[in-house]
Amino acid sequence: MGRPAALRATAAAERAAGAALAACGRRVAAQYRRGVGGALKVAKAYSRRGEKGFDPNPRSVPPRAKVDPEDVAAEDFDLLDLDALASGAFADVLAGVGSDAAGAVLGQVGLTGDDAIVDRVSAAAVQAARDQAAELVSQVDESTRDMLRDVIADGLEQNLGTDGIADLIQESAAFGDDRAQLIAHTEVRNANERGALEGMRGARDAGVNIKKEVLLGPNACEVCIENADAGPIDVDESFPSGDLAPGFHVRCECAVTGVVGNDELEELARMAKYAAAPRTLYVRRDVTNAQDVIDWAKSKGFATTLPASDVHVTVAFSKEPVDWGAVPRDGRKYLVCAGGARSVEALGGADEPAYALRFDDARLSARWKQITDAGASWDWPEYKPHLTISYAAPSCDTVAIAAYDGPIVLGPEVWEEVKSGWADDVVEEVAKSPSAKVSQSAALYLDQSPYARRCETCASYRPSLVKFLGGCARVEGSISPRGWCRLWNGAQ
Repeated sequence: MGRPAALRATAAAERAAGAALAACGRRVAAQYRRGVGGALKVAKAYSRRGEKGFDPNPRSVPPRAKVDPEDVAAEDFDLLDLDALASGAFADVLAGVGSDAAGAVLGQVGLTGDDAIVDRVSAAAVQAARDQAAELVSQVDESTRDMLRDVIADGLEQNLGTDGIADLIQESAAFGDDRAQLIAHTEVRNANERGALEGMRGARDAGVNIKKEVLLGPNACEVCIENADAGPIDVDESFPSGDLAPGFHVRCECAVTGVVGNDELEELARMAKYAAAPRTLYVRRDVTNAQDVIDWAKSKGFATTLPASDVHVTVAFSKEPVDWGAVPRDGRKYLVCAGGARSVEALGGADEPAYALRFDDARLSARWKQITDAGASWDWPEYKPHLTISYAAPSCDTVAIAAYDGPIVLGPEVWEEVKSGWADDVVEEVAKSPSAKVSQSAALYLDQSPYARRCETCASYRPSLVKFLGGCARVEGSISPRGWCRLWNGAQ
């Protein structure tokens, strides 16, 4: 999921989660003031006495039902407002994210032209997201009651009284913005991964030889690394942690990605060939979403760029022979998350500078050090992870260029010998205009949006003189303002 779409989805989910938690906090605080615990005690007493027509709603508790605050249990509260997470705007956001992720996988394997597959996979992804939202309600309900127990206990210990404890409940972290943010970030990411998994299942069922593997996020823990080390596994096989897809834990930044085919045996044979004697060593990681970077460069004034297939980050460049067996090859893929410190810089000599996107990644720096410590040479004063964009200057000063801030997906390490005169083979491409419009089926277009997002609120929608018909800058054909597609990118 691209950075703008991810930010919009997360922001929408955060607003929906915040509204549900705030409403629940107000309800719980009011129940405490009215004495929910006492109400239930009275209800049980009335039931035992056989009296009819008793309404256990706290508003109808007889005036004599005086409540001891210590009698109120967390289990007694009605947390009805949390149900909005499963049926309202929050669930709609997750459904949209899941559908988008599934469609992206189908696009990667060339199946977006098959309407039957697209519809089936999109429906499965939407259902998975709504099931996720329903599971979330149960989890949040339980954790909220745990938090309420602590809040009430603290209030009693401080002798705050009924109103004081009610205020403490409403202002507690259980119903605060930080919790809404955590829920939104976690669930949007999980919906994206579940959607991608549904896309892989659809591709597999259509006959594509696809497996899945973990794309490691920054600050990966031991659990994440172990899952990534498992390598490509069957789509429905669990990773060592027991999960089918990330997140493997709270705030996990890893992602699941599809792998079509398997050239591992060829790579092992090639490595064995070079293991016998020291050789020069060039290690790189290709950028699998390089077109996103090229599109950004075009929009910033680069007249020519390297082909997307040539965009990579160099990890090692040793002109001195080195023992290839001294350091194992890293076949894992890396995800450099959106944002962070980035800049556009002119690197190399003043006569023939390379214009590059600079970024920081501790994993790449540590890997460079590991290889150089094993004997590899390095001809520059320091290691600066970067993606070379062009050898031709952009139309404006690099200082004025806002750096690409989207995610960077790095493929596994590629090991080769250093090729002399490699620069002579560099051929740049003229920056092209954005690609032509896609078909409605490829965009998963629907005339009636099942979500809160609609075409009329999308930046690409083009209204016409016909009230209920318009066009789109990215999708072919007539477009309803009430429609939706996976390319929805919000009003600007």
